[in-house]
Amino acid sequence: MTIYPYMGGRGSPYSWERHIGRVFDDEDDANLAEVRMQRYNIIGLDESDSSDNEENGYDTSSFDKILPSEHTYLGDDMEERRGRTVWEDNSLQAVTLLPPPSIVLVPGQVLPLSVDDQYTIRMLEYCIQERDGVFGVMVKWPVRYGELSDPDYVGTTAEIYEYSKGEVEAGVTRSMTIKAKARQRFKAYELGKTGSGHFYQAKIRILPEVVLKDALYHICPHINRCLSSKSDRFRKRGAITTRWPLWVYDQYHAPKLVERVQKLKYIKQGKDVTLPKNPTALSFWVAQNLPHKQRLMTLKLNSPIQRLRWELSVLERMHTYQCSHCNITVGSKRDVIIMSVDGPQSTYVNPNGYLHETLTLSQTINVKLNGEPSTQFSWFPGYAWITAFCAHCRSHMGWKFVAQKNDLQPKKFWGLSRRSLQMKIVPGEYNEDSVYVM
Repeated sequence: MTIYPYMGGRGSPYSWERHIGRVFDDEDDANLAEVRMQRYNIIGLDESDSSDNEENGYDTSSFDKILPSEHTYLGDDMEERRGRTVWEDNSLQAVTLLPPPSIVLVPGQVLPLSVDDQYTIRMLEYCIQERDGVFGVMVKWPVRYGELSDPDYVGTTAEIYEYSKGEVEAGVTRSMTIKAKARQRFKAYELGKTGSGHFYQAKIRILPEVVLKDALYHICPHINRCLSSKSDRFRKRGAITTRWPLWVYDQYHAPKLVERVQKLKYIKQGKDVTLPKNPTALSFWVAQNLPHKQRLMTLKLNSPIQRLRWELSVLERMHTYQCSHCNITVGSKRDVIIMSVDGPQSTYVNPNGYLHETLTLSQTINVKLNGEPSTQFSWFPGYAWITAFCAHCRSHMGWKFVAQKNDLQPKKFWGLSRRSLQMKIVPGEYNEDSVYVM
């Protein structure tokens, strides 16, 4: 989605940043950097209008938030696949694996792909023809074949529901575009190849979804009938008969956890965005909007109550967003807005096939712009994008989106690439080695 050399392409898309996008310590380096900046045409950056507090219509949005989730930028000539494959919990299966896409996929998430390498194209064609469109996305890949014992060898099954093929030359498909929906979590215990020996394959166990009842349901059987009403009055009466107060049980009560998620300022609901009420679906919806490391943890947890508690422990401590290269602050969690029914963070693919997990904010600081607005391959129909860079280290941060019609609200917003961001947690309440209470 961007036109600069290497950025968003294959291989090492940000390799050029290590040469020209760093912080220079002396005048000679700064002069050299200026020459390189001119060579790559990224000087003369416009200051972002992040300090502009004018009303932009974020609360009265007229933008259809369903459009980004449909990934219409991939074209309207895609062929649909019907049916849905869901395996039983704890069942053993064999799935063909997608080469690492550098994201953590969670159930319910949409994965758009645009590929032109022959291995991936043949693998996807094989899955459509022989595997009901199902493939696996693993977070961590082993270095050799055989049995896998590391608990980090987890992943998610995905099912292709739309696809299109590019030009076919001499019977060989040159490019392919798909949309796939993540279905179920799994634990891989052996890595090998398919019978034909052409594609990577893993033997997996489908991880179960353990739905726990209210703790008071088991402790006080005589009030089970009253508990069915989910009334706080009856739950409080039941807690009196135990040694623990009601608030202790509320920490593991699914409806209470759902309420806490809905009250988070980070989750700004609009009239056209409704959070799932089911604890399992909600836990995965929230997980889609977490950073890579925290999202990986949610794949290992088998209970939606555990996942919601983990997610709340992260989101309630979030403070600001920083540039992952120079640590300068670029945004605040209070500026996060929802521009898609998938949430404030969604996964998109650019014309070069490079995946971007993009977080949408109403405003930013310390971010500059370069280039003219373009509507080509826009992830948000009706908006033009402008490339955005960190004002301090000049590394790529994402894009600013500007409405092309006067009646489209909001007038503008920002989409920052997750790989360019890191979260700042409230000081004194978190460190990298912290273990959250489950």
